[in-house]
Amino acid sequence: MPHLRVRGVDQELIRQLSHAILDQMVEIVQAPRDWFTIEAIHSTYFFDGQEKSPGALMELLWFDRGQDVKDRLATAITEIFKPHIPEGQDITLIFRDLRKNDYFENGEHY
Repeated sequence: MPHLRVRGVDQELIRQLSHAILDQMVEIVQAPRDWFTIEAIHSTYFFDGQEKSPGALMELLWFDRGQDVKDRLATAITEIFKPHIPEGQDITLIFRDLRKNDYFENGEHY
C-alpha cells in the first residue's frame, strides 16, 4: 500500500512508466518500494452513444499522508503522464483514503 489504479491509458505505456512512477512515489511518500503496486485496468468509456477516450483516470488507495504529500504526488504523477496523453484530454488523480482498521493483510488490520 499505496495502490495506484490506472484507467484510460495503454497497458504497455503504464508498464514503461512504472519505474518513473515508483521512483517518485517512493521519494515523496517515503515508504519502501515494495509497498507500492500499480494496476492497469482496461475500461471502455461511452458518451452519448459513442465510445470516448477519457484521458488518464487514476485512483490512489492509501493511508492519508497529508495535503502536502498529496499535492506533490499529484504533480509528479501528472508530469510523468502528460507527454503521453493527447492534448485536450485530462489527467485525473483521485486519492482514496483508507482507514487502517478497514485494511487487512493476511487477516490482520493495521
